[in-house]
Order: sequence, then structure tokens, then C-alpha cells
Amino acid sequence: ISTLLAEWGVENCITHNALRSLLNLLKVWHPELPRDSSTLLRTSSCKVKAIKGGSYCHMGLLAGLHSELKKAHFLQACNELHLHLNVDGLPLFKSSSEQLWPILCRIINKSCKPFIVGLYSGKSKPSGPHEYLSQFVEELQPLFDNGFRFNGKTLGLVVAGFICDAPARAYLK
Repeated sequence: ISTLLAEWGVENCITHNALRSLLNLLKVWHPELPRDSSTLLRTSSCKVKAIKGGSYCHMGLLAGLHSELKKAHFLQACNELHLHLNVDGLPLFKSSSEQLWPILCRIINKSCKPFIVGLYSGKSKPSGPHEYLSQFVEELQPLFDNGFRFNGKTLGLVVAGFICDAPARAYLK
């Protein structure tokens, strides 16, 4: 019933407040249902951190990997995940200097869709790559060293490449 309710809520553009009210009504007859719409829809919140020039939200590499691996069914013969990482600046509007700088990741062992690891927003590019990438690097280093566990199996990580245009590559270097 949770899956059906989640699909219904998304397909019909039901607000989180309305979905939360419905869940509270149905909870009497279906105690297994979550109390909150974000739990039902599996959405997460992110703490926004102010950095020079704008704001940064780190969704997390490990969270994204777990989410993608739950959808994929190729782990039986896989001991390490090969990743493509992407960093690029995107202007939001022609009439504004507002930019987005996402950090994206894609598992290339099996053709998975890219997911967002972190997202910067500001009037210009992040003032320095160290501050912009600090949370990402802090999370990535122990994953490189030790791997991570998923469904009782330890998986290693290999970064197969960074995919950037020339300005983003120069910025990162």
C-alpha cells in the first residue's frame, strides 16, 4: 500500500501536507504506514551550508550509491564500483548571474543514471575548489580506503574519470 500511495501522490501532485494528513487518517487501519510524507516518498532534506559566494548542500555520495544499488541487480559478480564524476557550472537564467555547480556521480559498471552528490548555488562559481569540494572529499577518502558495505558485501570504489568541460577542469585543477 505504501508504494501505491507514493505513486498516487506523485502522479496527482498531492502536497506533502495533504499526503501527511491522509497518512495519519489511514494509520488507524494500516499501522505499517509511515507518519510522514517524506518517509513515504523517500525524499530527504539537506542542510544548506553557506560558503564564500553562495550556498552548498551535500546530499552524499554514499546515500546516492545505496539508492542506486537498491535499484540495480548486478552485484553478484561485482566487487568494486567504477564511477564517473562530473562537475560543471550551469547558468540558471540569461538575465541573472545565478549559477548552479552540481557534483554528479554515475556508476558505470551497469548503465545507471547519474545522481546528485552535492549542489552549489551562488551569484558566481564557488570562490575556491577546496571549500566547494571539502565535504565530498571528506566522504570519498574513507570510501576509497575501506570500501563500504551493501547487502552484506564490501564493495570498493574506483573513480574511472572526472568528466568536465575545459573551464570546470581548470577550476578544479
